Amino acid sequence: MRPPALLALRLLALTGLLLSLWALLANLAQSYDTFNPSYAAYYWKQQLLRPTLGLALSLLVLLLARPLSRWISRE
Repeated sequence: MRPPALLALRLLALTGLLLSLWALLANLAQSYDTFNPSYAAYYWKQQLLRPTLGLALSLLVLLLARPLSRWISRE
């Protein structure tokens, strides 16, 4: 019963990776011309933090997919 859970977790993680990467690239493309080095921390928090956290969380789920699938499919 573990393979369907493992596949679902891996698909969820890959979807999260793609969406977060898309959001990061879109934020960069829309805001690169307004970047001001004086406000680098603000730029980081407003434009880059959320997609970066999404990438990190998706990578974590992808790396822990096997133990998570075992935990999910316990009877």
